Amino acid sequence: AVIICFIDGTVKSLNEAALSMLGYEPGDHLESKNISSLLLDGSNAWERCVWLVNKEGILKNQEFGLVKKKGGRITGEVSARIADLHPERCIQMVIRDVTERNLMKTRMEEAKEESEFFNDLLSHDIVNYMSAAMHFLDKLPSSRNMSPEDMKALSIVSKDVKGAYELAAVVRDLSRAEALGENECREATDVCGIVAEAVEDAKRMYSERNVTVKVCTPATTCYVEGSTLLTRLFVNLFTNAIKFDPSGEVLIDVKIESATHKGVDYWSVSVSDRGKGIPDHEKEKAFERYFRGDTGVTGTGLGLHVVRKIARACGGLVWAENRVREDYTRGTVMVTLLRKAADGQNNHKH
Repeated sequence: AVIICFIDGTVKSLNEAALSMLGYEPGDHLESKNISSLLLDGSNAWERCVWLVNKEGILKNQEFGLVKKKGGRITGEVSARIADLHPERCIQMVIRDVTERNLMKTRMEEAKEESEFFNDLLSHDIVNYMSAAMHFLDKLPSSRNMSPEDMKALSIVSKDVKGAYELAAVVRDLSRAEALGENECREATDVCGIVAEAVEDAKRMYSERNVTVKVCTPATTCYVEGSTLLTRLFVNLFTNAIKFDPSGEVLIDVKIESATHKGVDYWSVSVSDRGKGIPDHEKEKAFERYFRGDTGVTGTGLGLHVVRKIARACGGLVWAENRVREDYTRGTVMVTLLRKAADGQNNHKH
């Protein structure tokens, strides 16, 4: 739609598309009508339009509310410039009706907010319920005499509950990682404390397994740029190490040390397991969404994807290596690099 107006707002001419957009018929003469009567904000909107055109020489894609013939309202995306086609100084406006687009955008934003609300609500509550159920199921075998059949059934139920817990937790973590803003990952966070907390969480989840975790930390404090989600990053690494180790005793080594990569200072956290390992051609694929290399182990295929999401959101890196250089079958090392915090003594989190 095109409307040409004098500087005082008097409509000089407009095309049929403009008439149609505003609900008028070709016989309705809008010439000599003031454009302010067609703008939702009246003369204030027109004065703003004139001011911007005079200042910049052109107005691009500014949204204005417009009033239709029968009182309806639409949103117009307006571009305007000084028109040189007339003896008197005029402003030519090109208007595109974006009412439906804006309405759709609003609906999408509302749907997104509602989805995020229910996602947070469900994942939070499910995680809490499942955590309580797992604790009860872990204590049940020692609380009473059970037949082999009952023990087998209990084992199946416990496995399913644990799977549901991990699924809910990983969906929650993925949602939070994707929503992380840059400033949320710039808080000085004690990575040694985070690792210790994650070790306890993972061992509690797999209390039926014999798990030993040895952590080697430097003498200095280790503060990184991160967020509270870093705990979930390491919980996922530790639970992976436990799940994929078929031996009776699970041994995990953790080493935290200073590192420099491409001129940037990091704290490096290496998590070494003695599980089945990851073939070299699958090491990068392991971080893809829904990738499951070993179908014999239950899981969501999201754990390592979440790990990388969180690491990247915090400006870090993560990759997989062999524990024994030439033999992937002897275990995996997950290396995570997290940027050193500029000042680890202020505003730090554990």
